[in-house]
Amino acid sequence: MYNLTGTASGQQNGIKINPTLTSLTAATFVGLYMTHSHANSYGIMQSGTAKNVFAGKTTFGSTTSPTALLMLAAGTASANTAPLKFTSGTNLTTPEAGAVEYDASNLYITNGATVRFTIAKMLSGSATLDFGNTAAGTSDDLTVTITGAADGDEVLLGVPNAAMNAKCFLFRMGISNEHSYNSS
Repeated sequence: MYNLTGTASGQQNGIKINPTLTSLTAATFVGLYMTHSHANSYGIMQSGTAKNVFAGKTTFGSTTSPTALLMLAAGTASANTAPLKFTSGTNLTTPEAGAVEYDASNLYITNGATVRFTIAKMLSGSATLDFGNTAAGTSDDLTVTITGAADGDEVLLGVPNAAMNAKCFLFRMGISNEHSYNSS
């Protein structure tokens, strides 16, 4: 354990690794290497409010050499392995340029003019809609289930060119009940 006490000026280092290599014959130099195999062990843990600075490219969750300033490893299908997870909280009182926030309902991003935008949540689904023959002035309804759809949601309908012919058709779509949309 290394303790700094008293008054300090300038930069003080608890541990400093500063190799002065003029050449490197090994494939890789690692300044500090830690390996742990127990589920409750931590390679590095910080308590308090000190800041952390990583000046170079950094990767998390992988030993792959990073190709960006911050690179996250891919997640897996298993629970608790997402590459990035936000904890819900209260949004900033005053939006800050570049901020990303999550309040358990929506995800937000703030632009350079400090305008906060909600990142769109979208549900999608598709189905082959085979409408029956309808007489003039009548309609035919088909229902498709979209899990998560709710009354008031915006609905977009894509109609393929092949569905159109010389006759006039009107396609209408809306939420008919929770989790379903109705097309006629």
